[in-house]
Amino acid sequence: MAKPTYEACFMDMCGKIGKRSKIIFAHRSDNGTQYTQLQGERSVPVTEAERSKREKFKQTIAKVKAVMLDSEQLAAATERFKQQKKYTTLRGFIFAEEYAKLTA
Repeated sequence: MAKPTYEACFMDMCGKIGKRSKIIFAHRSDNGTQYTQLQGERSVPVTEAERSKREKFKQTIAKVKAVMLDSEQLAAATERFKQQKKYTTLRGFIFAEEYAKLTA
């Protein structure tokens, strides 16, 4: 899938494309990622698999917050983060580690 590139006037624009939906063009300043979101109401109900993934996500976020608040765990995670090149943010790296523990 191709990555879109935005002109300066489209860096942080949002607006509605319909009565009940909204499109957002965003730019993350910490790693330079640009992305687009389409928000609106769902037309199909949430499946059990989606509920399961949401629960795993919620548990992972809670674990990431706990690691970020604990100085010993944070120092260990920072050392592991410095030894890798895949993740650009420490929080993203910790999230990936914790999510892998839940799905393994």
